[in-house]
Amino acid sequence: MNSNHEILDSLDICKVAETLGLKVRENGSAAYCQCPVNAHEHDESQPRCQLGGEKSYLWHCHKCGEGGGAVGLVKAVRRCGAAEAFEWLREKCYIPDRTVEPQLPCPENPLEELARRRGWAVEAVEALGAVGHEQNGRPAEVRLPMRDADGQITGWRRRRADNQPFGTAGKCLARKGDKNGLICPWPLADFTGDPILVAEGEADAAAALSALPGIPVVATPGANPGKECLKHLRALLSGRAIVLAPHPDDAGADWRDRLGRASRNVQCTVSYVAPEGGGLV
Repeated sequence: MNSNHEILDSLDICKVAETLGLKVRENGSAAYCQCPVNAHEHDESQPRCQLGGEKSYLWHCHKCGEGGGAVGLVKAVRRCGAAEAFEWLREKCYIPDRTVEPQLPCPENPLEELARRRGWAVEAVEALGAVGHEQNGRPAEVRLPMRDADGQITGWRRRRADNQPFGTAGKCLARKGDKNGLICPWPLADFTGDPILVAEGEADAAAALSALPGIPVVATPGANPGKECLKHLRALLSGRAIVLAPHPDDAGADWRDRLGRASRNVQCTVSYVAPEGGGLV
């Protein structure tokens, strides 16, 4: 009998998308559809959610960073849970009956599992200092260090390796008692002459490093990093040229304005990535 992962990884995500009613458009060697999670500007005429490619079983939205496999796509389109998604795949004969169960086995490498589900390069997650963490009876996690301006770890950002949320708390949590800091490769590369990308969260930092390995990037822990984190950012980036990459929502606009003011106070040259309906592309 094939393993759970072998069955899911053998699925053609384009066919699954078409069965779900998504309009699939081919562009060269790649296929695209509208993002099943978020409504993006120009998404109907210029969809940026890629289906398949090098790994035919994955989908990845280049605007907001959402992505995953067939189960995640079914969940996103049908707005359902994992059990219902598996049942739908069985009904449509994409997986054999009773072969795949909603509870997937604990991954051997949590970093590889999260990177696979998000469409990130494992090297990008490793560059951010991520480590795997497993506890008996609990889902495996990936933890990313937050640092001060001297590189000292102030706390850890937690993400489940299966890319599922922590109940109603969302997909990212900090450990109790930890302090917010910056998420970035450490030690930092020589930034001389290069603008530094400042991202709104570790997901965008991982996406940037996946697309452009070695790019100078620093991320805040979400849209509300806090005063201490802004202090670390000012100390680290003083006098540099930076590019802010906000999300296309009210929280992203507030984040952009706060970081813009804080950076100009330490003589940074500030520019922005204009959001077009998603996070970092």
